[in-house]
Amino acid sequence: MAEPAIETDRHANVAFLIEARLPDSGMPQQALVRIRELWTPTGGDWERDEYAYDLVDHPRTRRRAYHLHNPDDFRSAYDVVVHEHCEEDLGAPRCAHYYGEPVADAYRGVELLLLAWTEDDSLGCGDLRCLDERLRDP
Repeated sequence: MAEPAIETDRHANVAFLIEARLPDSGMPQQALVRIRELWTPTGGDWERDEYAYDLVDHPRTRRRAYHLHNPDDFRSAYDVVVHEHCEEDLGAPRCAHYYGEPVADAYRGVELLLLAWTEDDSLGCGDLRCLDERLRDP
């Protein structure tokens, strides 16, 4: 497991990564939560420019994630800046990216991931709007 890390780049941007393994009952590979954010200095304040809140639930073989990264690419391709990932069957997503609403902060990101981790039923991936299908629509 990686140690929590904070990095700065030549532009004084600050990025952090926190990973945690979640307890499961005797499974050989535990669920993993990964929280990553990139912050940029703006005057005397800071602005969160990117985030990735991920749950890879190995025991249940599924994934849930909330992302904001490469905003110009996503705006150009899908006309959105944020997106989600959802896999009821880990490694076999119905589509690569789903429409998402912005996640307010890391506290809400962790809350959403823990809600997904404790969900006994499906994650509801089939109810999400697939962004990749929008590219094929006339």
